[in-house]
Amino acid sequence: MRNIILKSSAFLILLFGLLSLFKSISITFDLFNMRKLEGHYVFFVVISNFICSIIYLSASYGFFKGKNWTTTILFIAALLLIFIFIILVIYIFNGGIYEEKTIIEITLRTFITLVFTLVSWNFISKKNQFLSY
Repeated sequence: MRNIILKSSAFLILLFGLLSLFKSISITFDLFNMRKLEGHYVFFVVISNFICSIIYLSASYGFFKGKNWTTTILFIAALLLIFIFIILVIYIFNGGIYEEKTIIEITLRTFITLVFTLVSWNFISKKNQFLSY
């Protein structure tokens, strides 16, 4: 069962990472007219999504191989997203232009990252901790 959860998590976070990478690169370089489709995007949120996409792709490998550092990098991604959310709120309160879907997306992304962090902690880090005794 543990192996199925780790492989499924590896696959799901790989898809999530590839989707995040595609979207952030498409907005940054205006591929496929993505900037117009996104409307008033917030550039620092796009950059944080790009950074997190690299972390997600790395975490996919970590899930596949059962590496302890998977939990750490996903926790760092979650902290980054929480920090960016706080900065986004400050940006909005100072009159920054944004799309409402940006708030929904960063909230969802943070939640998904936290879920993967907990899965990694439960099925990799915690398991390996008990094996080391």
